[in-house]
Amino acid sequence: MKRHPALQPFSRDHNVGLILARSMVQAADNFGQRPDVIQSLTDAWRLELDDHFQKEELLLLPLCSKESSERMQSEHAELRSLFEDLIAGSKEADVFRLAGEGLDSHIRWEERELFCQIEASASPEQLDELAKRTWIPEETRWESGLAPRREELMKRIVRTE
Repeated sequence: MKRHPALQPFSRDHNVGLILARSMVQAADNFGQRPDVIQSLTDAWRLELDDHFQKEELLLLPLCSKESSERMQSEHAELRSLFEDLIAGSKEADVFRLAGEGLDSHIRWEERELFCQIEASASPEQLDELAKRTWIPEETRWESGLAPRREELMKRIVRTE
């Protein structure tokens, strides 16, 4: 799906989130056999996810319908709570599953519905301003290690534009 450049950084973050979500569900399925997932989850939360939620709320909420705004904030709050429980040491398989499935569902809703709504309703000026403001968090993600080829991809995109 061709995404407006203003939303592409969020979509790249979503790719990392979907990989993490799948790992969390697999960890719940094989509970006790995947100690690496807690470290991956902690790294992802610290390096990207928490900031991603904050940037979405700051930059996208003003472009959302009331219903979409309420849904985003509600799902973010629920996911924050689950992630914080896991990072604090919860070792319950059900919490891994809920967080993984919740993250997957949330990302898919944003990609399939929310972003389409924003692209359809935002003015060209709003999207241009959003594009300027999403570049800054994009650059901070280059060094995160969660998407090691992101910097290479972004430099290729910049050179071809």
